[in-house]
Formats: sequence, structure tokens, C-alpha cells
Amino acid sequence: QQQQQQQQQHHHRRMRLDGLQNYGTEYCWALDKSGTPCEKKAQKKCPVPYCAKHLRVGDDAFSTREHPLGIGKILIANFDLPKNYKMVYFGTRKPVRKLNKLRKDYMLSFWQGGGVIDPQDCPVSSKLQYMSNPGPAERSNVTCTDRMFGDTRDEGIVGREYKTTEFIPKGTQMLQFYGPQWFASRDMEKINVGTNKYPAPLKRKRV
Repeated sequence: QQQQQQQQQHHHRRMRLDGLQNYGTEYCWALDKSGTPCEKKAQKKCPVPYCAKHLRVGDDAFSTREHPLGIGKILIANFDLPKNYKMVYFGTRKPVRKLNKLRKDYMLSFWQGGGVIDPQDCPVSSKLQYMSNPGPAERSNVTCTDRMFGDTRDEGIVGREYKTTEFIPKGTQMLQFYGPQWFASRDMEKINVGTNKYPAPLKRKRV
């Protein structure tokens, strides 16, 4: 009987990426610690498609590490991740004027006129904020899309969809391009972030 109930529960659970991720937004997008798609439904408290647990602890598909050069946290794939694996950069929706200098480093644009996403209120679970920018010899392997979770004036937690742009091997750093002005406006120099232990994808040589 329990087996029947479980079968009924998963009857409507559709998959994408050859069974590596839940399809749609009814079920949680995260992987669990064994690398299999979460079997729980997305919570209803906020529009981000994660269950209550993964909204609290973050997607187990990746985890943070301290960079050996002391430049802060980096994000590492815990499993081989396929191209187009979907994730959410989430946080509290706020007007940009209410953010201090540190929070502005991590903010992400939301709907026009809807302020920004501040992930710093979710320092453990909103892990995408710790992705590094690729250095001069490196390339990004993650990008954001124009899909938002939440409406322009929603209170509380909202998000924006991200996806992997290529296959990411286990142990590899996940990198996003911060945009042309990010480093210039902070008078910072870009460095290569890959290490022997945590490699970063290198720029493809032009043929």
C-alpha cells in the first residue's frame, strides 16, 4: 500500500535533462545530497521553486569553499552537472538605495521598477551569490536568464533563473560574468580564479 501511495505521488512528477532535474515548478528544482532530484513539492510561501528545506539550506548540487588566495568564497559543483541545469539566484526584493556597499556587490537586477534581489539575507542557502567572475584566461559556465520568480512589487523572497551553459564536471568552479562595469567601478583587477584543486574552465583557443 505504501508503495502504491509513493507511485501515485510520483505519477505527476515530470523530469527534464534525462531524469536529472524536476520539470516545471510544482516540484523542487534542487538535487539532494546523493545527487538525485528532490522528491518534495516546491513550498508556497514564496515564488521560488524550491521546497522548504532547500530554500533553507540551498541546492545540494553545489557548495561553497574558501578560495586559497583569500579572495572569499567560491562555488563548486558537487556532482557532474549537465548543460541547462536550472537554478535560482534568490533573496529579498529591495530598492537599491537601501543596500549598503557590501550588499551592492551581491545584488542582482529584478523586474524593471522592482528594485533588486538581495541574496545577503540568505547567506547559507542562496549560494549562487558566491560564484566568481572568470579571470582573463577563463570563461563562464553559468548565466542568468530573463525568467523571474515573483512580481515587481512582491514583499519578501523573490528570484531569477540561472542555468549552466555547458557540462560542469564535479569539483569545478561555477563562474558567472559580473558585467563590464563591475570591476572598473570598484577599481579592482580581474584575476584567474582556477586552482589545481578547484579548476575553472579556460577560454577556448581561437582556431
